[in-house]
Amino acid sequence: MKSRLLVLLVCFTLNGCSLLFNPYITVVDEFKNTKKSTFELTTCPIEIQSPVTKADITFEHILKVNGEDVNVYFVMSRSSSSFKPDKKCFVKAGGATYEMEIHKAETEYKTALETGSTTTTVKDSTKVKTELTTNTTSYDWFDEKFVLRLTPEMKNSILKTDELVFRFYLGPNEGTFRFKGYTLKRIQKLFEL
Repeated sequence: MKSRLLVLLVCFTLNGCSLLFNPYITVVDEFKNTKKSTFELTTCPIEIQSPVTKADITFEHILKVNGEDVNVYFVMSRSSSSFKPDKKCFVKAGGATYEMEIHKAETEYKTALETGSTTTTVKDSTKVKTELTTNTTSYDWFDEKFVLRLTPEMKNSILKTDELVFRFYLGPNEGTFRFKGYTLKRIQKLFEL
């Protein structure tokens, strides 16, 4: 009896852990008759001097009765002094380079205040003096939100490649995102869900 209880406890623990570390979200929609799986990640561009600071990226794979859709959603943060991204970008996978249209592009202005304080105590022979110094720093940036729609040919190239690259142009500057190794394997696995 104790061994069965121990086996059940181990099974539930391992099953719970696998659910906890599953990076994919899958939703079956009976109204649209689809199965949608997504994989989200945050990454930085490979250029050190890029006006792009980071990107939140969601890869989406939708299975429908008459085929499938593969979309990549970007929320790309860029400095407030930079140019907007061009209306086209490039994707490189499996030795092929594809020029792509950016869809549903939106720009959102963001701002944040960061406040910190420091307390300093000075003691001499006559008195104890305490000073409180407060520093406030303001940050502003733009979030560029858009969608890339991958063709079946692009999807097949991504499944066969060992490196996936997205390249965006912002005036005279670039923002390049490269995926290799473990992260690329996770993207490829999404396309098989």
